[in-house]
Amino acid sequence: WPIGGLGGIDLATFGIPAEDDLVQLFCHQTGYEKPANWDALISFQCFRFAAILQGVLKRHLDGNASASNAASVGGQAVPVAVLGADILRNYFDTK
Repeated sequence: WPIGGLGGIDLATFGIPAEDDLVQLFCHQTGYEKPANWDALISFQCFRFAAILQGVLKRHLDGNASASNAASVGGQAVPVAVLGADILRNYFDTK
């Protein structure tokens, strides 16, 4: 996975709250409620990110990439889109 992130990291070791804990804290602090369609929203963000990654790959293919790792970063568009599809499928399967 050429894109930096927190995947595979033991969050607790670094004092980073789990997603549910973070969302709960945010909701408590802001007075908002967690949307019932949270997973659908996360899925949408995956698709949005996949589109950005596809653009990175296209710029690489066109020869005007802004980073030397554009091919490997852009190559993550499909796995990120698949992740979004899996999340969305699970969301609808549990409804």
